[in-house]
Amino acid sequence: MTIRSRYQHSLAIVRAVMKDVPRGTSRAACEAKLFPHYPYGERAHHPYTAWRKAVRTYLDERARGEALGATSSTSLEVVASGGGR
Repeated sequence: MTIRSRYQHSLAIVRAVMKDVPRGTSRAACEAKLFPHYPYGERAHHPYTAWRKAVRTYLDERARGEALGATSSTSLEVVASGGGR
């Protein structure tokens, strides 16, 4: 059994939810789609901070990929694996 940090767990949830969201969807719409998937109960303290960091990291990478015209999720996979930072 692999123990993951809350950040890694959150990022995995974000990636799973966002996999079917079309490119070009606004950031606000993406955040609204993610809102009900928060897994840690009360939105406070460290669990919520880790969740927000995962959402921000994913959406920033997604926006960068769209700005560069990327057609694959390679850069997102690097972030999800913990590399590249």
